[in-house]
Amino acid sequence: MTEQYDARITQDSTDQAARTRAFVGLGLALVGLMGGGMLGSAVFYLFLGTTADTGAFSMVAQGLPGLLLGLAGAGLGWSASTTADPLAAPAGRAALVLGVLAALAAVAVIVTGQV
Repeated sequence: MTEQYDARITQDSTDQAARTRAFVGLGLALVGLMGGGMLGSAVFYLFLGTTADTGAFSMVAQGLPGLLLGLAGAGLGWSASTTADPLAAPAGRAALVLGVLAALAAVAVIVTGQV
């Protein structure tokens, strides 16, 4: 009594590294979309407390953490979206989209502070 097993069922295309990149990128993109979170607030108040002029320089300090986190999330999302893993690819695409949105929002904050 030998049973034949389908090789496609027993072999899974799980890529743990791609899943890690996808979900870390998703987290970074979400934090970047929220303005940098605690990191953004810390950088903003660090520069706000040391500078008497809180004009354009403070807007750069407020937008820069969101920009960096958004770009990091988009980069991790792009690298994860190119895999064949059925979970990492959609999560990577979501991280890519949210990271680009976070970067664009941070650039808008920086540019409006320069005007």
